[in-house]
Amino acid sequence: FLNAGITLCGFVALGRLFFLNLFNRLATFIRGQVLPTCTGAHAKDASEEKTSKLSWSYIARSCCGYSLGGLLHAAMLVAVTCLSIFALETPFNPAFPTDIPQKFVVLEFCLIFGVCIALYFLGQRRGLLVALVPILSLFAGVALGFVYSFRATVITPVDLFALGTAADVAGNFSYVLSDPYLYAIAAGISAVTLCALLFPVKPYICKKMPVRAAANTIVGLVCTCLLIGLVATYDFRSFGITIDAWNTTSSYLSQGSLVSFITEAQNMSVKAPEGYTKGAAQSLINTYATTFDNSLGTSSTRLAAEAQFAQQQPDIVVVMDETFSDLSIYNGLACNYPGPTFFKYGMPTSLASGSLSVSVLGGGTCNTEFEMLTGLPLAYVGGSNYPYAMYDLKGTPNLASQLAAEGYDTTAIHALLGTNWNRDTVYENFGFERFITIDDFENAPYFHNFVSDRATFDKTLEVLREGDGPQFVLNITIQNHSGYTTGSIPEDRLTNYHPNGYDDGALNSELNEYLSCIQASDEDLAYFVDKLSKLDRPVMLVYFGDHQPSLGSAYNDLICQEDAGTLTHQQRAFQTVYTIWTNYEVPRESATTINRPSSPSFLSAQMLYAIGAPLTDYQKAQLVISQEAPCLNSFGIQDIAGTWYPLNDTNSPLAQINRDYSYMAYYTFESRKK
Repeated sequence: FLNAGITLCGFVALGRLFFLNLFNRLATFIRGQVLPTCTGAHAKDASEEKTSKLSWSYIARSCCGYSLGGLLHAAMLVAVTCLSIFALETPFNPAFPTDIPQKFVVLEFCLIFGVCIALYFLGQRRGLLVALVPILSLFAGVALGFVYSFRATVITPVDLFALGTAADVAGNFSYVLSDPYLYAIAAGISAVTLCALLFPVKPYICKKMPVRAAANTIVGLVCTCLLIGLVATYDFRSFGITIDAWNTTSSYLSQGSLVSFITEAQNMSVKAPEGYTKGAAQSLINTYATTFDNSLGTSSTRLAAEAQFAQQQPDIVVVMDETFSDLSIYNGLACNYPGPTFFKYGMPTSLASGSLSVSVLGGGTCNTEFEMLTGLPLAYVGGSNYPYAMYDLKGTPNLASQLAAEGYDTTAIHALLGTNWNRDTVYENFGFERFITIDDFENAPYFHNFVSDRATFDKTLEVLREGDGPQFVLNITIQNHSGYTTGSIPEDRLTNYHPNGYDDGALNSELNEYLSCIQASDEDLAYFVDKLSKLDRPVMLVYFGDHQPSLGSAYNDLICQEDAGTLTHQQRAFQTVYTIWTNYEVPRESATTINRPSSPSFLSAQMLYAIGAPLTDYQKAQLVISQEAPCLNSFGIQDIAGTWYPLNDTNSPLAQINRDYSYMAYYTFESRKK
C-alpha cells in the first residue's frame, strides 16, 4: 500500500516535472518573443502568470520571502540526495548505513549532493535534470542487488564493458522484487516527486532570462568540473577506502557501493611493476630461456617429442567448459559427492591432469580464456580487468597466431553471440580464420537453456573431419552458465545431493541444478573422448573449466571451516580442473597421468612442450618458472609443496620468481604496441 501511494504521487510528479515544466518554459520563451518590451505592468503580469501557485517556492516566498524559499530548495536537494543513496544501497545492502563507517557515508553523500547541485543549476534551478540522480540511483541499486543475488558478487567498473554479454544471458535468471527492492523503489519515486516541486524562487523577468540562464549554466559547469577533478585526481584510497581483491563484495558492503566503485575505477589501468625496465625484462627472458635450453629443452622426452612433431603435427582441440569444476574438493560436499567421474577416472592415459588455479569466480569467463591463449597472468596485466573488452589486443602474442605460423588452420567455436566479450574482434586480432557462433547451431539440442556441450563437440568433430591440414580448434562451451534456478533440468537428469548439516533449501536447489549440469558435461566429455579416440589422425585435447559457480564459495565457507581466513581457504574457491589428453602415443616421462596443479597462463606452454611443438622464449621461461611455482592467479603464487603466498609478500621464498615473472609478462603484453 505504501508503494502504491508513493507510486501514484510519483506519476503525478513526473507529469508535472516533464510536461508542465517544459510547457511553462516554452510559454515563457514565446512570451519573450511576442512581448520584447516586457516591462512595467506587462512584466508584472508575466511574472504573476509564470509563478505557479502549486510551487512550494511560491508559498515560501509569499510567506517568508525569497531567502526561505532558497533554503527550502537546499533542503529538498538534501532530501533527494538521501533518498537517492537509499535507493542505490538498499537492494544490495539492506543494513545500510548501520554497518558502514560514518566517514564513508558522508563521502558518498557529498558526491551525490554535488551531482545534484550541478544538475540543479544546469537545469536552471529546476528539478528536471536533478531527477536523473534518483532515477539512475534506483536502476543501479536494483541491478546491483540482482547481480549480488545471482552471482554473490557486485557490479564493478569493468562490468560496464560487458553489458552486451550480460544481456545475452540475463534470461537464465529469476527476478523477484523482495522488500529491499520495494523500499528502494519507494525512495526513488519520493525523490522524483521532490524534484517535480523544484522551481525558481524568484520568477525570471523576460529581459533578464538570458543573463540568469548563463549564470546558472556557469555555476553548474563549475560544479561539474570540480566533481570530475575530484574523482579524477583524488585517490580515494587515501581516505581509507580499500578494495579486497579476494572479496570485492565485502568492500562494497562495508564501505558503500559508490565510493568502492569509484576506487576500483581509479585503479583500472595496467601499471608497470615496481622497478621495471624494458632492458631488465628482455634480459630475464633470455636468461630463463637459456636455462630451459640447458635443462628441460634437452631432456630425452622433449627431444623425442620434437622429432615426432616434425614428422606429423597433431590436431589441437582446446575446450574451455563453462563453469566446469569439481566441488568434491569441499569434503565431498559433506554427502559423499564424487565429482565428475569420467573426467577424474575415465582418461588414465592423460599426459597431465590436476587442479587449475584461476582468477575469477562466478563469472569473468573471458579472463581465464585470455590467460590460456596468451600465457599472460592477469595478476600482472590488469588484475580484475577484462582485457577482451578493455584493451586493443591487436598484436598480442597468442596461441592461435603461433599455431597459424606453424601451418595450422584456426577455428573458434562459441554457441552464443559472437559479440559476447568482444570475441568477434578479439578473435580476428588473434588470427582465428573462422568463428562459429550461435548462428551455426540451428536446431541444435539444448540443455539448461543453452546449446549443449555435446552439440559443440559434434561441431568440433565436423571441423576436424573437414580439415585437410592440422587443425587448431578452440571450443568455448555455454551449457553450464549460471543461474541455477531455472527449473529447466529434466527430472530424470536432476541430481539429488543433500550436504549433511548444510541443507539450505534454496542453496541446495541451486546446487543440484548445477551438479546436474556438471554430470551432463561429464557424460558429453566421455562421448567426445570416445569419438576422438576413433579418429584416424592424431589429436590432442586440452580440457579445463573457466571458474567455479559463486555457490562454490558459499560451500567453502560452510563446510571447510578448519582453515577459514587463510589464503589456502580462499584459493579453494578459485580452483577448477584441467586435463591434457591425446589419442596417440606421445613420448612422456611416465606411463600414467602426471597429477600436477597448474594455472591457465601455463597451459599453452605445457601442451606445446608435451607434443614437441616450437616454443617462444617467453614460453620457455614460463616452463622454468612452473618448476618452482606451478600455480599463480591474481591473488597469490604457490610453490611445489602446495603453499600459497600473497603476491605482495616481498619476503616469501617465491618473491624473486614473482618479480621476474611480472617483468616478463608485462614486457610481453606491452610489446604488442610496437
